[in-house]
Amino acid sequence: MKKLVLLLDLFFLVSLALAQNDPLERAESFVAKGDYPSALEVFNKILVEKPGFASAYLGRATVYEALRKPDKALVDYASCLELEPTNWEARFGRAIILFQLERFELSLRDFETLLQTPQTQTNRIYYRRSAHSSGIDQITTSQSAGFHSQVLNYLGMIYTKLEDCDRALMILDSAIRLSPAASEYYVNRALVKEALHDTTSINDYERALQLDPTNSLARSNLASSKRTQPDSEKHFTQAIEKDSLLVYPYIERGYLRMNNRNYSGALGDFNAAIKLRKDDPELWLNQGVIKEKLNDLQGAVDDFTVAIELKHDFEKA
Repeated sequence: MKKLVLLLDLFFLVSLALAQNDPLERAESFVAKGDYPSALEVFNKILVEKPGFASAYLGRATVYEALRKPDKALVDYASCLELEPTNWEARFGRAIILFQLERFELSLRDFETLLQTPQTQTNRIYYRRSAHSSGIDQITTSQSAGFHSQVLNYLGMIYTKLEDCDRALMILDSAIRLSPAASEYYVNRALVKEALHDTTSINDYERALQLDPTNSLARSNLASSKRTQPDSEKHFTQAIEKDSLLVYPYIERGYLRMNNRNYSGALGDFNAAIKLRKDDPELWLNQGVIKEKLNDLQGAVDDFTVAIELKHDFEKA
């Protein structure tokens, strides 16, 4: 038994020594630990010595993403793709950043290219993240059906943003066929169906909640669809309890409370929504209306003024 332990210790020490001698592995070990500044320092040194090293550009791009420097990450992804045009990881990473920056046409081009690009063998792990909230709901690799469905899911969301809802619906149908257990895909399809005035959107929200009871956007939007029902406020409250950083449940519950003349409760909801989205003139307008109902006229004037400052031609404000 002691001999086995010694052999394992020796294997670990040899592996560690090899990793320390390989700058790329050392950088990736820092990434694995979450020590992004140290990883960045190593990647910078690698690229000074080897400016044509595609893997180093790819690695540094992921570090820049973790450090919330998307513009620098885009430059490194582009450098990697110049050296290796068929690099799946680089194109996928760039496509997601472009989507997050709302540069939808460019993101669309990258995602559509991915569908035409042969998949290369890789051990790289991807974490599927929600486009609507924080958290990870699945781990996948670029060879899995889940990875392909992620590409289709993003394409569906892009076409929704570009107001081509018929195409978005068709693509999201395909994503769900590949990954029928992905709750977020049902939410995205429900949003498209709502834009198309398709009442079966409620079924998609319910299916999303069956798969993931913590999906706060599904719970909030389902409550919106059932706003006239007596327990709708409960759905919004549950959505807020699940994810207090999601703005939609506060807005929907605020509207509901306004309609029910619960102005104090509505004021609390719009105040919370504004903390999450300070640059939305509609929220300031609604908060002003509520303050007017509560006879806080100066507060109402102040809120209407902010709404006008945010949107100079805002006639309602």
